[in-house]
Amino acid sequence: MNRTTATSLFTPRRSGRTDRKVARTAYTAARHRARKAQDTGRPRKTAGPDPELEPVFPASGRPGPASARGGKVRLPSHRLTTATASGAYPFLAEGGLGAEGIFIGRDVHAEAAFCYDPFALYAGGRIEGFTNPNVVLAGIIGMGKSALAKSIATRAIAHGYRVYVPCDPKGEWTAVAQALGGQSIA
Repeated sequence: MNRTTATSLFTPRRSGRTDRKVARTAYTAARHRARKAQDTGRPRKTAGPDPELEPVFPASGRPGPASARGGKVRLPSHRLTTATASGAYPFLAEGGLGAEGIFIGRDVHAEAAFCYDPFALYAGGRIEGFTNPNVVLAGIIGMGKSALAKSIATRAIAHGYRVYVPCDPKGEWTAVAQALGGQSIA
């Protein structure tokens, strides 16, 4: 089956209103020509999308008892806290990052030090496609997120990094900044 397509026309950014209108008209004409070239004059046998694009099975899954997803099992939604999730599905960090970087703590499963320096991983190219180093600290109140963030910041300073805290609504970082010879801008 021959298919004719029309691609969008390039319109420069600083074109005038008249130029844009001419480009739109040319694009519309190209679309109509493509549609007309594709039309065979015979009515389609099926309504809706092309038969090639229709799904093979219904949305509920493949029918039959051997399909393993007959749509008959309805499980209720389940919510849990991060503390419960960590016990049910422990996310383990392997020791493959090496000992280079900032000491974070001990890996209880590998009995080894856990070090992490996203900038060293980025600069060294040790992880394929690692182009934007970030860290997310998540947990419930009182689990030590702020303490971990402050320890990472103070240890990063020892490695020669500069630490900036753009927002301190609780005033927690002022004491840390003063202890390290920094300042707080209010």
